[in-house]
Amino acid sequence: MIAEMDSELLSLRALSTERLALFCEFASGGSIAAAVGDDLGKQTQASRWIADLEKSIGFPLTERRGRHLAVNAVGARLARILRGRFEELDEFVRKERDELVTLRIGAGNSVIEWMLAPRLGEAHTMFPRCAFDIENLRTDAILLGLNDLTLDLGVVRAEAIPAGSTKEQARGLSIGTLPFAEVHYRLFVPVAMLPEKPLPDIAQLLAILPLATSKGGHFNARLKAAAHDAGITLAVRLACASFTQAAQAVRKGAFAGILPDTAAAALPAAEFRNLDITPLALPPRKLVLAWNRRLAAIRPLIGDVANLLSKTGVPSGRR
Repeated sequence: MIAEMDSELLSLRALSTERLALFCEFASGGSIAAAVGDDLGKQTQASRWIADLEKSIGFPLTERRGRHLAVNAVGARLARILRGRFEELDEFVRKERDELVTLRIGAGNSVIEWMLAPRLGEAHTMFPRCAFDIENLRTDAILLGLNDLTLDLGVVRAEAIPAGSTKEQARGLSIGTLPFAEVHYRLFVPVAMLPEKPLPDIAQLLAILPLATSKGGHFNARLKAAAHDAGITLAVRLACASFTQAAQAVRKGAFAGILPDTAAAALPAAEFRNLDITPLALPPRKLVLAWNRRLAAIRPLIGDVANLLSKTGVPSGRR
């Protein structure tokens, strides 16, 4: 109850909405400059506000990392609490005003282009008062965004979800999930690059064709291990930052590519052969939609959109 709270603490200017919002921006951005920009006057004011906040509540929220000030573990916890309160207030106001609600979704580039973006058309039709803000992020950044309440949904590898975090009783981050896709890997070859019949077997093609693929750490490690186990030396000639970059290189006709089967959307069958790479025994990648249960309790739309994007049933976080 508010009446039972420290009235002196509540009266402090250091706890004004503006200053607490600034602290959240500082925590999210990782520095004062990221929170307020390059204006030195604003940076000085922000530093003073943060110092006043620490003095008022009686314990440190920041630490020095080299030349820069950053939140410590306690400050990060406070920022999560504050974001939750701001999100709850924002949700209440927008709902009562019948305003547009924006869902922030994090995913990798190839997932966005080949799987997520095509599904959002139906989501927009079903939820016309919802807008979508998609960010191209790596798995670690997505999980951090879910934890910090700066993302509403994320598409990540199933095995990337921290152990125990999907359980209601888990301490700290509690994640709800739904299956999103099971991605298999294929060999995409420009038709003009293939030799005349008879077509060599896949193991030969993998060894002789100049290959383009993603150099992503998780995938690259699995690909190398699979090639080693199969006794195949891959002729990788183009290591790209993403699968979509590799697909673009394949589309130009100079490379074949080991790509997710969803790349078929960018590489039409009339021009590119889509071949099984069974000799590599490369396991499929299982993707899930993930969300923070605490935030979903505030914004039920998160679960509704997740359910639609997954199309597999009621989200576990809302049962």
